[in-house]
Amino acid sequence: MKITLNKKYPARSHNLFSLFIDGNSYFPEILDSIKKAKWYIAIEMYLVEPGEMYDLLIEAILQKANTSVYIFLIFDHYGSIKVYQNEKFNLNHPYIYFKFYNKISISRFKNIIFRNHRKMILIDSNVVYTGGLGITDHFFSTSMSGRLWHEVIIKIKGECLKDWIDLFFKNFSRKNRKKNIIQTILSDERLNNSDSTQHLFQAGRLTYAKRFYYKDILRSTIKQINKSTKEIYIVTAYFFPAWSLRRALKKAANRGISVTILLPGKATDHPSVRQMGRRLYTSLLSSGIRIFEYQPVFNHSKIYVCDDWVSIGSCNLDRWSLQKNLEANQEVFDKNFAQTVIELILSDLKKSNEIKLSSWINRPLIYRIYEKFWSYVANTIEPFFANVKKRIHKK
Repeated sequence: MKITLNKKYPARSHNLFSLFIDGNSYFPEILDSIKKAKWYIAIEMYLVEPGEMYDLLIEAILQKANTSVYIFLIFDHYGSIKVYQNEKFNLNHPYIYFKFYNKISISRFKNIIFRNHRKMILIDSNVVYTGGLGITDHFFSTSMSGRLWHEVIIKIKGECLKDWIDLFFKNFSRKNRKKNIIQTILSDERLNNSDSTQHLFQAGRLTYAKRFYYKDILRSTIKQINKSTKEIYIVTAYFFPAWSLRRALKKAANRGISVTILLPGKATDHPSVRQMGRRLYTSLLSSGIRIFEYQPVFNHSKIYVCDDWVSIGSCNLDRWSLQKNLEANQEVFDKNFAQTVIELILSDLKKSNEIKLSSWINRPLIYRIYEKFWSYVANTIEPFFANVKKRIHKK
């Protein structure tokens, strides 16, 4: 298999997609798949922190490396800084190939805003897991199970795997001296002689974002919103979207489409971003859009549904994900899968508080002050990002 330079991956018809809810469900499944690996394991991850989940994962991949299974790891430097600073961190092994994405340094401090927010675990070119997961005890821990973040991931088998493989190794091979090993993997006959996918019948497509340069996730989501005829559900951990996306949602509501947005409540790891997003509630509610805030724990899921179309992955609907990060989502075009996802969302809505326009307009003054302050902060730093964007495009 040759690493391509595709900007847009095509829709592929022969796939099987499975949904997993919360770390206690998906992490044992991922560990089991890793333990069965016979060829290679590739992991690209933003949030990586020392703890029980990290220890279990590293132990599993070290055991496979000792059996001559290739291990490829990409950790975002900012998101995994606690691992980087941990004196126990050591992945020196002849079968482990590891890189930090965009290391933080004083000389390149302005580039700190560009992060790799993708999350994928690829095993033997046979299966890939993606969603909003991270390698941290916030998602899986036997000691803090009652406070774990709410998360949804998707397991992918079939034709779309070739695109996830391409996306991972394209990123891994960039400025990497191990290109000969990568080409060995990609040219291996096992990659082209994997199990037949003709018996799989779910259609899907990999979409991705690459900082300012390529915004396929945003464009595809707006396209599906504009095409929708029945219902739209937006579930995101951070909501501070571009004007174009807000306009598309309002237009959908105005033409009679049921539009529902599910966001985190007070349980969030970034209260400031929540306040920025709440600044938009009045305008959205006035357009007939329903807004809910999830109450039990932090809802870290990223799910977008338009009729029978579903998108699940790493991308939040905020300016950082849509403009400054590397992101990747799996789209699914399947009525039954969409219905399963909608049932999950409806279940989560029962655990949420709905924000009504009448009560929101009369909310306490202190809320308005918080929202205005953090919106001011966002609008103040945005020109800095714009200047960095211009500088990059000039190169």
